[in-house]
Amino acid sequence: MPYSLQLAWLGIRRNPAIAGLIVLTLALGVGATMTALALFLLLSSDPLPDRSGQVYAVQIDSREAPASTEDSTSPEPPDLIGMSDGLRLLDARRARRQALMVNALFSIRSGQASKDGEIGLMATADLFPMFGVRFLYGGPWTMADEQARARVAVISAELNQTLFDGRNSVGETVEVNGETFHVAGISARWNPRPHFFLLSSFVYGDEGEQIFVPVQTANELGFSPVGQINCNGRSALNMQSPDPDRCRWLAYWVELESAAAVQSYRDYLLADSREQQALGRFERAPNVKLSTVNEWLEAHKVVPDDVRLGVWIAFSLFAVCLANAAGLLSAKFLRRSSEIGIRRALGATRRSVFVQYLAEAGLLGLFGSICALPLVALGLWVIRQQPVAYAFMAEIDPWLFLELLVLAVLVTAVVGGLPAWRACRVAPAIQVKSL
Repeated sequence: MPYSLQLAWLGIRRNPAIAGLIVLTLALGVGATMTALALFLLLSSDPLPDRSGQVYAVQIDSREAPASTEDSTSPEPPDLIGMSDGLRLLDARRARRQALMVNALFSIRSGQASKDGEIGLMATADLFPMFGVRFLYGGPWTMADEQARARVAVISAELNQTLFDGRNSVGETVEVNGETFHVAGISARWNPRPHFFLLSSFVYGDEGEQIFVPVQTANELGFSPVGQINCNGRSALNMQSPDPDRCRWLAYWVELESAAAVQSYRDYLLADSREQQALGRFERAPNVKLSTVNEWLEAHKVVPDDVRLGVWIAFSLFAVCLANAAGLLSAKFLRRSSEIGIRRALGATRRSVFVQYLAEAGLLGLFGSICALPLVALGLWVIRQQPVAYAFMAEIDPWLFLELLVLAVLVTAVVGGLPAWRACRVAPAIQVKSL
């Protein structure tokens, strides 16, 4: 192999113009593909990689009866549920963990420091262990705190730095929307992308939630949720103290550890819906759904269509570049047919000739992939300048780039296999006779 690589390097230096053209062609194809694929993989990544298969979004159909048999509303249950339905499901404690949540905007003050318009969550205590939120100091509030309507809060490390200079502020008081709350814990940075648990608020965010407060306490204090709110067909983006029976505005997630637990919980939801229908609260036939995190993201088509289209266009360009590179490699190798004939006449095997030219193709692929790096950086920079919500995520992941680099070199080597095979099939007798 070292000898084959030495011959391959000499072959590249012998025709620098053709070699440069091959490298440029591959760099364009690899650069476009890496840019599109890196963005797609970042946007479609699993936000809970260690537990997404055990965390489920819960949907129940509490909508009004259709106005007619030709009603065009979706057969899918709504994404959100009402407060009374959420509290009923919580009180039943049929899942290992379960949490209600909704986004809100908060004005937060402590002493002379303040932050206005901070995005936060009104939620229940199980959210933290279920979603794997880590803590720097303290911890989440308890269910007893929720039942007592305690005014407790968890703040992010970033907010703690602003309000308390980063020290352990557990037990300190903060003013949240004009109400006094005690700090129960300081969470480490937590900003899952995409924002899977509340897609009705936003899909991608640069900072994530900065404060968490108990949802029942916040609701009784009149804190206004932010996100899609539907009250008997009337929709709004925010509303102070939505009707707990008629309005759907809360996401409900549960953690189920096994397939049996999933089936048992689905049966419970159907039984509960039948009971609510008998009581006259639910007007439609029981219709429930449980979706894992990845199923939820797929159903809501979180990755924008233009990003998916960009991947297909990039791969098409890559295929064209590979075809051109293969043609140039064939021309380059076959121009050296007499050299191949002499090597074969002197005892070189077809295998050694094949390895030599395959190594040359691999080296050209490696150079092309390396030259693609500035093109990838340029492409991601252009994306970051666009007025789209996910623009800030267009950054180079070193490990992802390394994986794509290895893949590009392997693909190029495979494509170079055909020209290398044609080169090793040259008949030595004919080439030597023509000299």
